[in-house]
Amino acid sequence: VVAAIYTSDLSQQGCICGFQVTTQSGNVVLQPVVNGSSVGTGLALNSANQYILRIRLWCAEMQRDLSIYRSWGDEGAITAGGKTNNASARVLMDVQSSVDGVVGMPVTVYEGTIASLSDIGIIVAASSMSLVGTMRALRMRSLGSAWVETALSGATAGARRLGTTGEGSECHVERTGKLSFYTGYTPPAGMLIAVHYRTSGRAVGRAVNTASQAALKAAGSPSEAAWIGTVSSPVARSSADCRNAASVIAQAAASTSALWAGRYKANNRTLDSDVWPGDALELVAESLALDVQVVVRSVKLTYTASLPDLVMYEMAFANDWVDDLAIRTSETVPEDAWLPAAVSPEFCENLNALRVTAVSGSTVSIDTGVSPPTGGGFEVRRRDYCFQAGNDTDLLLRTTTENFMLARQTDPESFYIRMYDGATPPNYSEFSSVVVVNLPLSS
Repeated sequence: VVAAIYTSDLSQQGCICGFQVTTQSGNVVLQPVVNGSSVGTGLALNSANQYILRIRLWCAEMQRDLSIYRSWGDEGAITAGGKTNNASARVLMDVQSSVDGVVGMPVTVYEGTIASLSDIGIIVAASSMSLVGTMRALRMRSLGSAWVETALSGATAGARRLGTTGEGSECHVERTGKLSFYTGYTPPAGMLIAVHYRTSGRAVGRAVNTASQAALKAAGSPSEAAWIGTVSSPVARSSADCRNAASVIAQAAASTSALWAGRYKANNRTLDSDVWPGDALELVAESLALDVQVVVRSVKLTYTASLPDLVMYEMAFANDWVDDLAIRTSETVPEDAWLPAAVSPEFCENLNALRVTAVSGSTVSIDTGVSPPTGGGFEVRRRDYCFQAGNDTDLLLRTTTENFMLARQTDPESFYIRMYDGATPPNYSEFSSVVVVNLPLSS
């Protein structure tokens, strides 16, 4: 098996996708392998030629593993995050032969879908007991977050090869979002073009510790305190990361054994002995139910002539959890960040496997790619706003079926779709899947 991607299982069963090379009746045959099984079209090779093998893999989720955030509280370690975003993937595998330096047209040997893509892939140039041949190079390149398909009306959609002309590709997507087809690959009149892509936005999250607020109120203290800032480490790549970080900070802030770091000033008259970095410092404050031991990290001495001699000590301290596991934050907030609503008890899955199965001058057929939750379904609106039960001008459909059809009303049209569950009130997907159609209406 050559030019392959494996899970942690490096046997053939763990091969996510790759090319299997075998001999059959004296001929060398190249066969695509997906999820450990032979698929697609086998291709007989000519030993006098050179071959370029390509795998284009596209996943709807840009972040597969969420960051892990840790702290320390009254009950011990606090941990949040680390969840894996499950997602499917599209695969396109082709082979391009070269004869005497003249490169031929690529031949597609497999096109399909991986229902659940592993979050970790191990790149393997060759896995063999007795491979006879030469591999000149193995290259990996990001093609961005787009996937392009085309289809004639009523026909099955097929993927188009994204990349450069030197790679035998048919089109490319510019950083500005413009899709361009190369000469000779321009779709004919009447062909439908589908582009799957993701948009980006500021990652934000919010958490509230209601138990701490209730305890403070019962003790006669102000029940609410707020902090707004930026998480700098571990890196927050998504709103889910920001929520996890906020949750950990909110829990730690309500603990008397939370992460401690700061400065303490005193003079030599109030200290029993000299203070050195590495010494233990005991902080006791009965009014705060505080009794915590921290480590002195640095000591700054300030002396001015006096009688008796007074030496000022400024001790910077922190406990071990701060240096080892603490979340690094900053009080600066980007201008384009907005304060989200209080975090929902839970979110339904985002519809990252949703796709359009058919489109015409009057209707759009949708396959959400997932079964609805018990008591829930799917909600379709004209704007990405105010997802909730009720009738209004933006609401188009609430359905409990995985596949449904939408009626079109204008040439350019957008549909925003989220999943909801059977809770009261219902929980929704955090983000919408958007279907944008630009096709003339028919009578």
